[in-house]
Amino acid sequence: MPSDTDMTSTPRPFIIDTDMGPDDWMAILLLAGSPHVSIQAVTVVGTGLAHVKPGAHNALDLLALVGMPGVPVALGRGEPLDGHHHFPGQWRDNADDLLGIKLPIKNPNAPSSLTAVDMLIEVLTQAAQKISILAIGPLTNLAEALQSNPAIVNQIERIYVMGGAVTVPGNVHATDPRIPNTVAEWNIFADPVAASIAFASGAPISLVPLDATNQAPVTPEFMRHLRKNARSTAAEFVATVLERQRETIAAGQYFFWDPLAAGVARHKDFVGFTEATVAVNTQQGDTLGQTFESPSGTLMQVGSSVDAAQLERFKDVFVRTLQREGLQG
Repeated sequence: MPSDTDMTSTPRPFIIDTDMGPDDWMAILLLAGSPHVSIQAVTVVGTGLAHVKPGAHNALDLLALVGMPGVPVALGRGEPLDGHHHFPGQWRDNADDLLGIKLPIKNPNAPSSLTAVDMLIEVLTQAAQKISILAIGPLTNLAEALQSNPAIVNQIERIYVMGGAVTVPGNVHATDPRIPNTVAEWNIFADPVAASIAFASGAPISLVPLDATNQAPVTPEFMRHLRKNARSTAAEFVATVLERQRETIAAGQYFFWDPLAAGVARHKDFVGFTEATVAVNTQQGDTLGQTFESPSGTLMQVGSSVDAAQLERFKDVFVRTLQREGLQG
């Protein structure tokens, strides 16, 4: 197995910006389980899956579950910078309720008194070194922070974004046929203006779009393997999360969306990347939120492929990390 690119004597500092859906929970646990990552803060965006207050409390409890109750969690805004797109209501209710799962531990701490935007700015400006950001929801918080204090871009090592569909169809219409948009992915569709601002900020970006995640399905075999090997509270939790979605998994419609982005943040080689200039359509219409290659776009690393060997390595690391083994090389 290849050595982990983040295997250094000093853990790499990260901020996680999340909309606290089920795949976000798994991504957070994947980063939290690495001894080579130091989570500085979690900022919850309210323009994605979970509503911001229950999302923040779920984030606090997940951090407590893995022994990190002191990581600050801040709340973002509940509406996009522009427009009024929202994920389907039932999805949001399920995320708010943690799919009905009761965690064996609670975090006694309350969310930070700082907003998500203020938290991003404070952590970045006070950091002694550059910080990476795992962005696994709509980019509302990041865009607002970058607008409020453009200089923070100089403190960002890299932004790892799960979002977009560059050369493949989107998933908005496919999962909500009431919306006649076949090209946009949900995280970008929820706030296209925010995505456009974040992309154009000048920060180095690694985009993990549907182009890559479509090649990384969660299978019934993986679900059974994880349950069989669940020997920690984190692994038990993720196994239960997947079991609550067994019908979607059996139908081949559930993928390692955010966990794959978290895996890439730890080890880029889990995904094949190309360089491309990517733009976001911010014009109203049936292609709003489309991410596409354009000479006027932003040059970034775009995840384009996941082969069988990469996927097996990723799944192995995911399971071992949940068991507190982390990466051993």
